This record gives sequence, C-alpha cells and structure tokens, in this order.
Amino acid sequence: MTYPTQYDVQYPERLVRWKLVIWKLIASIPHFFVLAVLTFSLVVVIPIGWIAILFTGRFPRSLHQYVAGVLRWATRVQAYVLSLTDEFPPFSLSADVGPAGRNVEIRSLVGGTLAIGLVVTSCVAFVSFGGQHITREISYQRLLAGEVTAEEASATVHSGVVQLTAAKDPADEIYAGLLRPEAGRRFLELDLVIENQRHETEEIEVRTSSFSLRDTTNNRYDAVLAMVGGKLAPAAIDSGQKATVRLVFELPQAAYPAELRYNVLNYINAPRVGETIVYKFR
Repeated sequence: MTYPTQYDVQYPERLVRWKLVIWKLIASIPHFFVLAVLTFSLVVVIPIGWIAILFTGRFPRSLHQYVAGVLRWATRVQAYVLSLTDEFPPFSLSADVGPAGRNVEIRSLVGGTLAIGLVVTSCVAFVSFGGQHITREISYQRLLAGEVTAEEASATVHSGVVQLTAAKDPADEIYAGLLRPEAGRRFLELDLVIENQRHETEEIEVRTSSFSLRDTTNNRYDAVLAMVGGKLAPAAIDSGQKATVRLVFELPQAAYPAELRYNVLNYINAPRVGETIVYKFR
C-alpha cells in the first residue's frame, strides 16, 4: 500500500553529542513561537478550505500549500529536536528551501536564551512582588485577654496596615440572635483593624473568602461571616480610612486555632498585588 504522504529523514552518520537536548530545545524556542501563531491561523484557514471543498470539490491550491507548509515546518522542527538530524530547520514554509545556516542557528539560540531569561525574571518578580508572605506569631491566650501589643500584631502591606486586635472564644452568645452553631461546634470571633494608606482613589476590597483559619490538626475553616465597619462583606475601605473587620468561624468544640490567614486584595481601582498575612497562634 502506497501512502500519499511520506516522511523522509536521511540517517546521519554521526550527530553532534553536545547539541543533544538542551542546545536544540533552546535554539528551537523561536520556532515554537512562530509555529504557535501559524498553528492558530489554521483554525481559520482549514474551515475555509472545507467550505470550498463543499461547493467546488477542491481545496484551494494556495490554502492547501499554506497548510502543507505549516505541517512541513513543524515536522522539520520536530526532527531537529528529536535528534533525527542536526540540520537546523529554516524559517520557511517552502518545500524547496534547504537547512538554515550556522548564523541563523546561533541567532535562534540567543533568542531562545533571552526568552527563557525573560520568563525566569518574570517569575522571580511575581514571587518577590506579588507573592509576599508576612508572618506574625502571637500568644492566643494573650490575644483572648487583650494583652497583645500593636507591634506584635501589626503587619504592613502595600495598601496599608493590618492589625489583629482581639479574639472571643467562644462567641456563641454574641451571635445568638443571628446564627447558631451546629451541635458539638462553637463560634470563634477574630477582630482585625485594617487601615488604608493608599492614594485617593484606591480602595481596599475585603471579602469573606479572603480569610481562612486552621486548627492544630491542620483542618481548614472558612469564615462564615465577615463584617467590615458594621457592613457585611464584600465591602471596601476608602483611602485614608480604617475599619474593624469582625470574622466569625465555626469550629468543633475541641479544636484549637493555630493559624489565621488573610489573602490581601489590595485595590479595586488599581492593579492588584497579592500578599498574604499569616497569624500563627502559640
């Protein structure tokens, strides 16, 4: 049986050992970028060809050559990356063009290296700027007694200052008219004061989903209620203002809180910076 499509790669007598894997992957990165765009374009081109076939019985020659050229380009890159050949693929859709020269391979290698450097730099910048963790360790018993100082419980983030001020455990009686814990469970209230120190139009957005609590057995609890300055969350704190945020969690009677986590959403009207404040109880 003869197939209309053939894949022909000449067997090399010898391959350059030091080019294996890393060199070829990095040098092929510019090809990957171009092929990503060309492959996406096929999403438009191929349906046009199908429509033409439906009405004329033929795939338009120019579209056929374009699709074949994209597949040819991708196959050449695949053969190079898999080390079926050391010939660097040309940046071309043509069937007649030969392998790219040494200079093209070197420039492509430099471009791939720069692309990797850009990705690594972006990831480092995101982690250092957008993934900041601030940890405070606090005595839970002193927090219940109202003896924790502002210096111990305050954390400064891009948007302002957050301070854990009080805890009420249990807090069942406080919310008896609103909520009732399930049998064998209790309510715990934690109070935060959040001060917005950003510019005039930048607000701090506070959501119930921004807070979570873990106990000493590593069970996680979401807040069942969050009130911002007496208003139910979600709510915003205006620039230059501060508000008390009351958080209510429902825990088993025997559970002991170990960690309060606040994922800060810094602004509504400005680019957001992700920060996490973690209060560890001892």
